[in-house]
Amino acid sequence: MKGILKIAFIGLVLLPLLIYLNPFVWFLRAKRPYSPNLETERLLHTLNSKYGISANVYNNEDTLWYFRDVETGKIKDLEGYVLTVEEDKGNLDSSMMKRYLNEFHRNFVHRNYYNSFTLELNYGKIICEVRK
Repeated sequence: MKGILKIAFIGLVLLPLLIYLNPFVWFLRAKRPYSPNLETERLLHTLNSKYGISANVYNNEDTLWYFRDVETGKIKDLEGYVLTVEEDKGNLDSSMMKRYLNEFHRNFVHRNYYNSFTLELNYGKIICEVRK
């Protein structure tokens, strides 16, 4: 009886661990939300107040391992960085948006890790794009 209880207990402990640690089910986990660093948040706040728009960067992938993989050469093709404008105002001037994106690109701390910067509306329409 003790042997059966030990096996059942070990099975109940190891089965969830095997499922959780199995790399084939990792895609089932929710992706980590992107949280920009303090410098990026300051830059966004400064540019948003300067140009009078409300843009955010929370639609990007989390960068926990991305920077390390780029530095070590495991990633050959760099990803794009997306800025999303939350409000669709009728007076979004394309030249102003281009200046906004160029200034963001110039002052962004991690610009070497991305191959393009895209400014898009909240429903996916691309306003402008800057490539390296």
